[in-house]
Amino acid sequence: MKRKTLLMAALMGGCSLQGMAQQITPKDVAGDKEYNRVCREYELKGGDSMELLQAYLDKYPDSRHKNRVLSLIASAYFTEGKYKEAIALFRSCDLEALPDKERDDCAMRLATSYLKEDNLREAAVWFTLLKEVSPLYQDDAVYNLAYIDYVEKRYDKALKSFQSLQNDAVYGALVPYYIGEIELLKGNYQQARTVAKAYLEQYPAKKDVPQMERILGEACFGLNDYQKATAPLERYRGSVSHPQRKPLYELGMSYYYTGVYSKAAATLGEMTSVRDALSQNAYLHMGLAYLNLKQRNQARMAFEQAANSDFDSKVKEQALYNYALCIHETSYSPFAESVTVFERFLNEFPNSPYTERVNDYLIEVYMNTR
Repeated sequence: MKRKTLLMAALMGGCSLQGMAQQITPKDVAGDKEYNRVCREYELKGGDSMELLQAYLDKYPDSRHKNRVLSLIASAYFTEGKYKEAIALFRSCDLEALPDKERDDCAMRLATSYLKEDNLREAAVWFTLLKEVSPLYQDDAVYNLAYIDYVEKRYDKALKSFQSLQNDAVYGALVPYYIGEIELLKGNYQQARTVAKAYLEQYPAKKDVPQMERILGEACFGLNDYQKATAPLERYRGSVSHPQRKPLYELGMSYYYTGVYSKAAATLGEMTSVRDALSQNAYLHMGLAYLNLKQRNQARMAFEQAANSDFDSKVKEQALYNYALCIHETSYSPFAESVTVFERFLNEFPNSPYTERVNDYLIEVYMNTR
């Protein structure tokens, strides 16, 4: 439309095709030949022709093809993964002056470059434009806008967009991961499990299989179906080099709840490298698992770790109580240490339901020692 308007304006202004032809100089003709040559090189070699394109601009800085050549150089930067350079050149171009398909191609590359550079705001602007005006890239724009909404935690909006692409030829196999993950984050465990199971049945060899196993296992854990949670979480752990801490915790707890205490203790120990509430709770259940295995020294050490963390007072209370019992019931420490730990418990948790029993233990210690 813009190009047609400019042509009409030129005609109304009295310009003739003959007059326009007379304005073309021999240098323009030579420049056009060179332009056609470097464009062919670009089509054949892509990014490898960048130097030729730049040399053309150096030789013909006022070429009427300058805008398109700049867009080709920007596209070559994009192909090479030089997204900052691509953004700078695309923004220096008049994309509206390009042929429609090239305009949309460049806008898609510009939006993607912003996304690669984590500039989600600008990426969303260009993907929104493509969604509105480009039939060619409409689905791509919907997918990428949904991804931006997902990253920025607008889960309801992202979910709706991802669901609209479930039957898409390109994105149909990609969106189930995000749909399952969002359902999991929203606590919709049954929906997450359904999505994950359907994906694993339909796409048993896709790259997202490990993550869908994780989603399936976490969904089963959320539904308190610990027996069914263990297998997919085990497969997830075995198929990735750096499993996430939360599914490792849930796998360890699934072992614990199903009475597989040796695996529970070992698995929970894998995710305690970070001091936080998750690790504190993991240490508590490691201790309880070791108690069930009659390994009191290991239990004592695990309870001690949980008791020395302040992230969750209830977990700390239970851990400190069990730590005190382990101290009392083993020959690990002398009388003074046992008394100190019991007194520490009473000072920190005077209103605990364990208080009466701790007092009984203290009396027992005093009566059985000098």
